[in-house]
Amino acid sequence: MNHGEHLDRQIRLQSSAADALSLRGETTVPYRFTVLMFAVVVVLVFAVLAAAGAGYLARRDDATYPAAISRAAAAFAATLTVAAALIAAATAITGW
Repeated sequence: MNHGEHLDRQIRLQSSAADALSLRGETTVPYRFTVLMFAVVVVLVFAVLAAAGAGYLARRDDATYPAAISRAAAAFAATLTVAAALIAAATAITGW
């Protein structure tokens, strides 16, 4: 094997190893699943923040702890309901 053939073989081995290690071919996680998981996390964080704010404001309004927790739970549920409706409308419009 001469130097040119050896160099060509080495380049082919390196590129096949790089292809095996990279995500240039198929992705390991589908794009839609990644977007869906990101949206779920964002909506849950937003709902928890809304619930925490509602609970805090209820306590500042001199509500009892059970009443404040009830208001926080209602705010959490309402936030999830609105987010689900918006996501359903967006997917219906875009056909995704």
